[in-house]
Amino acid sequence: MKIAISIPLQDFQAAERLASRSRKSRSELISDAVREYVARHAPEEVTYAMDRFCDELDATPAAPNADPEWLAFAPNNGEPSLATERAWISQGQVWWAGHRALVIVQCDAINRSRSETVVCVPLTRNLKWAEAPGSITLSARMSGLPIDSVAKASQIATLPRCLLTKSVGEIPRAKLNLILAEVDTVLGKPAVKER
Repeated sequence: MKIAISIPLQDFQAAERLASRSRKSRSELISDAVREYVARHAPEEVTYAMDRFCDELDATPAAPNADPEWLAFAPNNGEPSLATERAWISQGQVWWAGHRALVIVQCDAINRSRSETVVCVPLTRNLKWAEAPGSITLSARMSGLPIDSVAKASQIATLPRCLLTKSVGEIPRAKLNLILAEVDTVLGKPAVKER
């Protein structure tokens, strides 16, 4: 189906350049952009899609006598911790995973899904890391930890949820946005200028 849309000339020209560099047609590029925009602004669709994917994985026959992948990492012989409760994990929360503190950066649409993993940024008490690219300083009051710490976006990680043992706080949205911007920098995503 073809639909005519109207966009500012500078946006059209930028899209043309990106389509050319990406070796995509203009239609493919615009379809991808609309899909990404909808995903960002309709998080329930992301949750639904992740749950469907998890359902498909559950329906896939496992090897005989194979444990689920995450059990290899689970504390307490695979017994789930409180962290496996979906409502308990949200973006910006600070958690302990063993003796390591971390901040959850995964979006809440995925956090509410049946996914058994969580994307996070580790925290360190070594304040010398504050000078490193991809690092954001967090005060103890801000993080809920007993001392000041540094979020190390350059070490973004995916962990099984079952490793999360205790939530200690939630950082302010403005500080979370700085951490997410550093994650984007580490991943090579260009900064977007506000209009």
